Amino acid sequence: MDDKKVLEFAKKKGYSSVEHLGQWLEYDVYDLIYSDDEEEASYIGLPLVALVKDNDSGYETSDVYGVLDGKIDGFIIAGLKVKK
Repeated sequence: MDDKKVLEFAKKKGYSSVEHLGQWLEYDVYDLIYSDDEEEASYIGLPLVALVKDNDSGYETSDVYGVLDGKIDGFIIAGLKVKK
């Protein structure tokens, strides 16, 4: 992912900087930083965005709670398209 786009997104959310930590399951992982000053740096531990992804169809959504509540139509439709 383009680091400039990630930094722009982070600044819109109130963070001052980001640090690329590496990759996890084909996703780039960034740490959001409130301040560039090391004494004032504050890192969050929870993800800003959580994704639910079906590796077979490639379908993904960030509506984790919706999926847990049974909103899985997108996964079913994507799965049927893969089976054809």
